[in-house]
Amino acid sequence: MFATTACGDDSGPSQAGTTSGASTSTTAEPASSSSGGSLESTGPGDADSSSTSGEPGSTGDPACPNLLADAGFEDGLRGAWSTDSVLFPTPLCNEVCGDEDGPYSGLWWVWFGGEAEGESAHVAQTIAIPEGAASVSFYLRIPEAAGTGNDILTLLVDGASVLWISDLDAEMYADYTQVWFDLPELGDGLEHEIALSANFPGTGTSSFYIDSVSVTPCPAPR
Repeated sequence: MFATTACGDDSGPSQAGTTSGASTSTTAEPASSSSGGSLESTGPGDADSSSTSGEPGSTGDPACPNLLADAGFEDGLRGAWSTDSVLFPTPLCNEVCGDEDGPYSGLWWVWFGGEAEGESAHVAQTIAIPEGAASVSFYLRIPEAAGTGNDILTLLVDGASVLWISDLDAEMYADYTQVWFDLPELGDGLEHEIALSANFPGTGTSSFYIDSVSVTPCPAPR
């Protein structure tokens, strides 16, 4: 149904080549990331229970607060996220979109793709990040995939691609899986735009579901 636009550049994004599962989590250093960050993917059975309690997107740790507003998209169209989509009014979804199992928690989530037509869309938010460590995380599910490798989900910081995941990774993300990405240079006391974007050239039908996004002034858990 929905998709996002690759609204950044192509300067060295890293591919999420991690594995997920009921009792596994792996960490990989990106081979060509422009950010110098590191990636951790946590399987459905390994998700920190604190991240599923309280406000969607909450870390549950007072020392590592989520700096994003409306991290679980529960404010819907009135929320803090800027959104864009070529085919649809917005990539934000609730039960009206027709998938009762769409969100990871709450009632709203981001649905990128879901159509065989070419489509692009994104969600973005600008926040101030204090000096020190910083990391980004989100829950990802890929419920359907074209299997072409052409449908791409991208994490962008200030318009620069730092991480990408394709429809070929659908098996890893058959269930909601938490993806963490370290961005140590992001904690500089300045404002930064965090965006999730996807691009679908129309060579098949894929969907990327996103929920419970966080940006914290802490490194990704090990």
